[in-house]
Amino acid sequence: MKNIFLLLVALGCFISCFAKKQPHLDGMPAAEEVIAKIKGTNPRETYARQIAALRILWQMIRLHEMDKYHSKDTPGETILLKDYSSWQKKLKDEYSAAYENLDDSAANASFRIYTYQLETGELKNYIIENLFNEAAKKKYYEIKDYNKKLSDISDKRILEQLKIEKQRRENEQKLEYRESTNTLRRTIGMTLMIVPMLVYILWVGRRQFNRTNQYGVREYKSWVEVVFSGTLEALAGIGAGILFLLGVWLLILSYGN
Repeated sequence: MKNIFLLLVALGCFISCFAKKQPHLDGMPAAEEVIAKIKGTNPRETYARQIAALRILWQMIRLHEMDKYHSKDTPGETILLKDYSSWQKKLKDEYSAAYENLDDSAANASFRIYTYQLETGELKNYIIENLFNEAAKKKYYEIKDYNKKLSDISDKRILEQLKIEKQRRENEQKLEYRESTNTLRRTIGMTLMIVPMLVYILWVGRRQFNRTNQYGVREYKSWVEVVFSGTLEALAGIGAGILFLLGVWLLILSYGN
């Protein structure tokens, strides 16, 4: 059993060294170094912190936080990813065998949640500051600044797009409002041109018909009625004419706007 463990350690060291042939992986800690330097106050916390640290390193490579030039995992990254991943499983199996049976679903879920809770920015900063060499730190912070600049540029573009979209919507709303207003003006204009004049013609015609006798002569009871009827009909005609002109103005306004 001891020989197998030593063989795994040697294999892990070999894989880590091989993976670090790529410049952007230089200075990242091997899994053994993480296990040696990450400790907790008790076995549960120690194993959970070590697994969390390996997951953080795994994510840093997987999310290309150490290399801005590759959109896919390189062979060296793949090897190091497998190394970090295999050690996570090994640590979990060791903890399960020695302290808490993780074959139990409830215990396994509790330990997994506890591990995720330890994957904090504080632990990540500790790893970078204490387990990375100076070159790796510099590389990480350069890429972090680079990504931040890209993010800022992206945010500016998004803001510009939002402004353009907002302006487009405002223009569409203005156009829709103008069209609806013009439609209303046309409707009211046509109504004012037709209805008052039609009512006036029918009303005056009926009054004249009622005043006309069988000989075709209009009859009035008095001179006052003559003056009053003439004035009333004239005022009604003026009112109908004003409404007609108002309708014409609304039509012109609707087509001219």
